[in-house]
Amino acid sequence: MIAVNVGQGIGAGLVINGKLYNGEAGIAGEIGHMTIDLNGKACSCGNVGCLQTVASGPAIAERTQELLRKGRKSVLADWTLHRPQDMTAEMVHRAAKKGDALAEQVLDDAGVYLGIALTNLIHICNPSKIIIGGGVSKAEDYLLPQIRKTIRQRVISSKAQQTPVMRSELADYGSSLGAVALILSELFEPDVT
Repeated sequence: MIAVNVGQGIGAGLVINGKLYNGEAGIAGEIGHMTIDLNGKACSCGNVGCLQTVASGPAIAERTQELLRKGRKSVLADWTLHRPQDMTAEMVHRAAKKGDALAEQVLDDAGVYLGIALTNLIHICNPSKIIIGGGVSKAEDYLLPQIRKTIRQRVISSKAQQTPVMRSELADYGSSLGAVALILSELFEPDVT
């Protein structure tokens, strides 16, 4: 199983045979730094075109601001008229729920990018399911259809194309509960080395 957190950044936890996989250097699951766009924006990690530059909360807000500066019409222009820097992904989601075409497009695009990243993970790990959490996952009505569509279009195996992708039922507590579970598993798992 893979649990993906989409918020200020993007990360994943890979659970293999019931255990969290950390990798040799402890960076397994840093999917936010998977290159998605070779000609993309600079990321805080020093790379360009990372997943979190196109699908994280800040990336969604930034993309919306760019489109507004290019003259696209949206209720968001009024909401941030005097303080465009206050744009958030949550505001974009609220606008999309009101039928704002620009907001819907930005969220749909983020869903496609997430779908591409998850396609890569399916090809590498072939998980039994993918669970998405984090603040951005609250826009599931826009993200999940695009994620699932992208996976169906891009995954090479018809069975793997049906990999279940769902929103976490843990709401805002998923990351906290995961951290506690990680600490407990490290405390109580016998060291066999």
